[in-house]
Amino acid sequence: MFSGNMKRVCAVLLMALLFLVMIPASVFADGEADAGDKTLYEIKADENIQHGKVTFDESGATVTRAGYFDVVQVFVTPDEGYELTTIYAKDQNDPDGESYEVSESGGKYYIAPMPTANLTVRAEFGEHIRHKMKPHAYLAPTCETAGNIEYWYCTVCKSFFGDEEGQKEIGQRSDTILPATGHSWGAWTVVKKPTATTPGEKRRVCKNDRSHFETEEIPATGKKEEPKPTPEPEKKTKSSAKAVLTAKVTAARDAVTISWNKVKNADRYVILFNKCNDGVHEYTVKKIKTVKAGVRKYTVGDLETGKCYKFKVIAQKKGKKKYKNIAQSLLIHTITGNETTGHTVPKRLKLNKSRITLKKNKTSKLKGEIVLFNRCKELLAHEPALRFTSSNKSVATVSKGGKIRAKGRGTCTIYVQTINGLCRKCKVTVK
Repeated sequence: MFSGNMKRVCAVLLMALLFLVMIPASVFADGEADAGDKTLYEIKADENIQHGKVTFDESGATVTRAGYFDVVQVFVTPDEGYELTTIYAKDQNDPDGESYEVSESGGKYYIAPMPTANLTVRAEFGEHIRHKMKPHAYLAPTCETAGNIEYWYCTVCKSFFGDEEGQKEIGQRSDTILPATGHSWGAWTVVKKPTATTPGEKRRVCKNDRSHFETEEIPATGKKEEPKPTPEPEKKTKSSAKAVLTAKVTAARDAVTISWNKVKNADRYVILFNKCNDGVHEYTVKKIKTVKAGVRKYTVGDLETGKCYKFKVIAQKKGKKKYKNIAQSLLIHTITGNETTGHTVPKRLKLNKSRITLKKNKTSKLKGEIVLFNRCKELLAHEPALRFTSSNKSVATVSKGGKIRAKGRGTCTIYVQTINGLCRKCKVTVK
């Protein structure tokens, strides 16, 4: 416990402390005092501000007076084409001394004076960056290729944005990429059953994009073969080469144009046409036009947009009594406008090989890649996605899945065609 003298000392100190707390702020601050004994400070804008101005009330005044504990709102107005980069306040009596913070909130600026003398507010304005935007449309990812979100790239500041005005900046190029979805394979389907001595084949199709598929060989069942007799010298066989007629179709919104290759010795071409089967009705292609040998293109107009149609072209040679068919195309299908609500047709076709050299009885695999008009829709499935044809089966044959088997010496051409007639060739040489 304190002694009596100590209590008296503590009481004196407490009274002195209370006296100090009660002294008005103006006693400890420089500046002018008004009639209410309130310390006032003059706050003004720097006269050398370029490309904008600073004021302290809506009337446009550049000088204001504030009390010791007041908060003053600062109005900043950049010139056209400029923006505020820095704002701060300096003691007018000490320009190189302490800076006073100018706070920003909701696009408005404030200063709590509490200085030792009058203040000068300074602001610096810099030019706006004028973006030059290059748009990039949304691209849906596929099984094998990445896509991207819709974005804009500024060629001036080298930045990526989510809007054309440049308000939503994207971190980097990788943030715009949508990864490839990857394949989602369906169940295997046997397309060719194996025999005791001949391999079969099975196929599975990607659920995300039906133009992507894989095939695998099914081993022969394994029946024991008898020893083969010594082969006799190979005899020359009559060539089974035949004329191949390939036709393709180009679709507009209300018309389709079919074109085909020239067939040697053909005197005329017959064009067959009709609607595609729709699940309720079945339609057979019928002759709509016969053209001379020099014509290899024909257009059918006044069609309904977004509907499926099918074609075939037949090359004929004039005989003694009637015309004889010498070549005919596959049945090809298309869609006016190239897409329905759920399906589309191929736009491009690529092959993994354009030339193949094989020894007799050897095999090789030919693969095609289809690019659709609309990658978000399914391929029209009225025919297989790819169809393979050999121009000379005595040289080489080809399976429905694209497996080439060498048969005899010579050369031939393997034609690979899409449902709408896009065609690529592969030359096969058998030694």
